[in-house]
Amino acid sequence: MTGRTTSALAATSTTEPRIRGGLALAVQQFMRNRAALAGFVSLLLIGLAALFAPWLAPYDPTAIDLSAKLQAPGLAHWLGTDFFGRDVLSRVMWGGRVSLLVGFTSVGFALLVGGTLGLYAGFYRGWLEKGMVATFDVALAFPAVVLALLLITFLGQ
Repeated sequence: MTGRTTSALAATSTTEPRIRGGLALAVQQFMRNRAALAGFVSLLLIGLAALFAPWLAPYDPTAIDLSAKLQAPGLAHWLGTDFFGRDVLSRVMWGGRVSLLVGFTSVGFALLVGGTLGLYAGFYRGWLEKGMVATFDVALAFPAVVLALLLITFLGQ
């Protein structure tokens, strides 16, 4: 009798449509898009190269070799060398570490501040919410260039 119930369950599960969650559907659509998948793999490889730069970089990024200055890309230096003979690939890998640190730190800080303000505004409502919304509306109404010029005018260079 157990064989009948399992085959009956298998038959009903294949005929009924599966209800999928939003995340599973998004991942499935992402996996079908070859360009998005190629971009993700490329960014992942670049991020891993930056993360593991101390072990992957072929040269010291600060080592100066004036005899190898301004070399074209080749087998010794995959991306060539700069004016001081430093390997460009090594410098890009090490520079990627700084870029990742700045990027993650700024996003984390924005998430912390914005999330905290959003939680307060959503929890307390009333005048606090209205004041925050009005403040953010005014800030978003100004173009970034005008806001930068305004800050430079008041704060100086």
